[in-house]
Amino acid sequence: MKSCVISLIVGATCAMLPLSARAQETDTTAQRAAAQSPSENQVAKPEKPAKPRKDRRVITRDEIDKGISQGLPTAYDLVIRLRREWLRTRGETRASTVSEGNENATRAPVMFLNNTRLGEDPKTLHEIQSAVVKEIRFYSGPEATIKFGGGYPYGVVQVVTG
Repeated sequence: MKSCVISLIVGATCAMLPLSARAQETDTTAQRAAAQSPSENQVAKPEKPAKPRKDRRVITRDEIDKGISQGLPTAYDLVIRLRREWLRTRGETRASTVSEGNENATRAPVMFLNNTRLGEDPKTLHEIQSAVVKEIRFYSGPEATIKFGGGYPYGVVQVVTG
């Protein structure tokens, strides 16, 4: 028995397929469509919205309020409890070896209250009461250079009040 040949026009070309190949193509397309669409018994589950990631560079007012309720009275206490890694000493950077030549400089971020430099000692944050803090933000060395100018290769911890 001879197989029939069907002519298919695809775009501007004409393709000749044996009938058996055309039937297989149709079956495969139907199977794909059935696999992609949910059956009558299945209900498509709505996707859960992704939780926003907490920005580890910011201590928000909500976190500050929780900290106050847990007995954290100063900005220093908040930073130590919530983002201790901000205050760690860092290794030497190329910027620190080139600038100033100060071998006794600490390798830690500089503390700021709003836009006023407090110094390199994190304990200066003891002077700032948690109740007046709006947010506390960490800037990496490059970010601090853009915001505050040069001289902060280890970053800045900025306490914003208001």
